[in-house]
Amino acid sequence: MPTCDDHTLRHTARNLAAAYTTLNTLKHTPATQPEIRTMKPTPGPQTPGNWLYVCTYLEQETRLREVTFEALATIGVKLADDDVAAPRLCQLIAFHSQAISELNWASDLLEELRGQSRIIALRCAPREKVPARYLARAQASKQLFTAAHAAKIVTAITGTPVDRKQITYWGRAGYITTHTDSHGKACYNLNEIITHSQTSE
Repeated sequence: MPTCDDHTLRHTARNLAAAYTTLNTLKHTPATQPEIRTMKPTPGPQTPGNWLYVCTYLEQETRLREVTFEALATIGVKLADDDVAAPRLCQLIAFHSQAISELNWASDLLEELRGQSRIIALRCAPREKVPARYLARAQASKQLFTAAHAAKIVTAITGTPVDRKQITYWGRAGYITTHTDSHGKACYNLNEIITHSQTSE
């Protein structure tokens, strides 16, 4: 019996792959350091990229390799020489998510992926804290929203990436209630989405 939801694992792995791709681009950008000296600096070697992004990438990729190698080896997947980069490993997790979700420690793997997503997101784009009153208003609201609209609101308020496909899946799986508006479109309650996104972390 699966120890975690394979759809959630697949979605999280794909998001992490995108985060690693962004981080890989940023790590080659030179860091902008405040200039302390008033005199013109003499020519010399420059720092090869931004060390914050470089260190974050190396640290998180090492952790990812440890858990991914073990997971893929357990389900009998052999890796090629070009399968060791972080984005590729995330793609393999997403592709084999159903088999991996049946491992008795799959929930630990999912938590590791989520943790890495949060760390990389903070490094790449530090998010301003949203006032608690906005979260309270969203949770108290009785208004229903389409999956696309709700995903944008929940992501902005909670800081947790949520997309419309994830919301529609939660509705089909019974995790949240699917309502229908007068035009026959599926709509959802923000509080249910926020609650489930937080409890599933």
